[in-house]
Amino acid sequence: MGFGLALLACGQGNEPVIRITTSLVQIDAIVTDRNGKLVTDLRAGDFEILQDGKRRDVTAFSVVRVATESRPAVLAGKGSIPPPPLPSDGVKREQVRRTVAILVDDLSIGFADMPRVRQAVARFVQEEVREGDLVAIITARGGMGIYSQFTTDRALLLNAAERLVWKGLSEQPDLSTPIGSEESRALQLGSRGAVLEAIRGLRDMPGRKSIVLFSGGSAGVDPSDPMLERIADEATRAAVTVYAIDARGVQTFMPTADTARPDYKGASTRAVNAFLSQSDMSILTERTGGLFFKNDNGLRELLVQAIEDQSSYYLLGYNPGTESFDRRFHKIEVRVLRPGLTVRSRTGYVGVEDRPVRRVLDVAARRMVRALLAPFQSNDLHTRLTAAFRGDGGKPRVTSQLWIDGGDLKFERWEDGKYHTELEVIVASFDPAGALQEHAERGYRVNLTEEQLPEVRRSGLLYSISYPAKKPGPYQVRMAVRELKTEHVGTASQFLITPDLSKDRLALSGMFVKGFEDQKGDKLAKPWMVVVKLGRGIDWEAEVYHPKLNKGVPQLMAAQRLFRDGELVMEGKPYPVVVPAALKRKEFEVPVRGSVRLDESFAPGEYVLQLIVTDENDKSKAVTQAIGFQVAR
Repeated sequence: MGFGLALLACGQGNEPVIRITTSLVQIDAIVTDRNGKLVTDLRAGDFEILQDGKRRDVTAFSVVRVATESRPAVLAGKGSIPPPPLPSDGVKREQVRRTVAILVDDLSIGFADMPRVRQAVARFVQEEVREGDLVAIITARGGMGIYSQFTTDRALLLNAAERLVWKGLSEQPDLSTPIGSEESRALQLGSRGAVLEAIRGLRDMPGRKSIVLFSGGSAGVDPSDPMLERIADEATRAAVTVYAIDARGVQTFMPTADTARPDYKGASTRAVNAFLSQSDMSILTERTGGLFFKNDNGLRELLVQAIEDQSSYYLLGYNPGTESFDRRFHKIEVRVLRPGLTVRSRTGYVGVEDRPVRRVLDVAARRMVRALLAPFQSNDLHTRLTAAFRGDGGKPRVTSQLWIDGGDLKFERWEDGKYHTELEVIVASFDPAGALQEHAERGYRVNLTEEQLPEVRRSGLLYSISYPAKKPGPYQVRMAVRELKTEHVGTASQFLITPDLSKDRLALSGMFVKGFEDQKGDKLAKPWMVVVKLGRGIDWEAEVYHPKLNKGVPQLMAAQRLFRDGELVMEGKPYPVVVPAALKRKEFEVPVRGSVRLDESFAPGEYVLQLIVTDENDKSKAVTQAIGFQVAR
């Protein structure tokens, strides 16, 4: 497959193109002085390029200045959410100066840090987004719906920023214990997959392209990890620069109450673990020519610095020779010969030549499939997705539920007096490298009476698809729905980890809300209740796998916490999980149930219900899951 690499001398002033061919390798470079200010008056003779340690002559040179308008007026208040404009409608392609994906890694950012990230992104949108800036705010977990689109609309971006809340997937890391657990590695793979998908989404976008990654740290990694090499190579070929901001800000390792614990590892261990947790951020920014910001609480200022760093850069080209295209990684070093200056550039490429992408006219070219494969959302039909796994005789199955806004559907009244439309739904699971693992397709014919139509318009439609998960690990689950009559398409996505149930390790299924009915009147358990009315409650259930046994009996404690817009609003006391007598000698699965009542004291908004299960027979083991829902009056 070929790669479209945008960044060098080109037909349109703001869209230079980077190329990697047997006769020309083109890269971008940023030069700063001792004070960190951009230097823009250099010439070709001021640079030196080395590939694999050997000097190469500079055969192509240009300076690119990204012109931007003055700072905008600050938006006042939240305002209403307008229909999301498409990039081609809101601004012409040639008018785009900068295309920025602000990627908030909510798989790694802890509960305490997310509010600061939300505030920093919101202030940046209010004060810094300018004419010619095309911006998207996305999360690693997915599910942002209309908020994942690139847009020039600051009101839409501000609403997206305000919806950045902790989703119950990551806790604040304990740096006194070794990093690199199975769960942390799975979350790290999910985070990397999100970066890779964002790079692919930026590949064909106009302007100077970058990702600003807010992260809470990772499991630590070998710099030679092939997945990091792949991400960096795709970023080079897509002309994307990665900037990273450690959302934890200033980290101190002063003695705390933890120092009294017998198992306390000491400040040195905490410092080493903090350093290792920054590995991904450091490596990705270095290899793509970006900057890594750490130990700084001024997150908004760091975001501005990352964006402004792209306002001027140099494009350099040289002849690599045909012998370089051996499918191996080739190191590039750019030097600036004028004293007192610092240069940043990409660190290399894999010796594979860029080739034009061949378009094959088959089913994969259909709009619905293209929308499913795209990392950003399509929103002719507004949708929401929840995916959860459940053990099925030791083999995990994934249940994916899609909600479709009934107000977006175009029902046609037939001679029978009923209102009809037809839908096609595809659900697919992708591993962190973007490879398709599982998929399923369903067709639905919706037939509504005149009495049912207003309710569907108001509450929407719910569909579930279940399929086996062939192997454990992290997945990006995506769904696409197409209305056949109008060809309107909607997509949604969610991050999901399926544990390895073949191993004797404590695990917890997804949380399933009880009480839904399907069209046949059968009671079902669904992973997401989209909207809950005040005065009603949520009854949920889950399954615990492989608890330790004490005299043949598992001893489990469960606790639930409720968050509204990322803030803790209720924390229940731990309670014992009642184990049915028939299950006491069964190691595999134990049901756990609970409920939450939402009286008038609860404010409308977005909520996350988190379940924490602790094994009393092995108190070092605890597992957690969460579901999200909306409360309305």
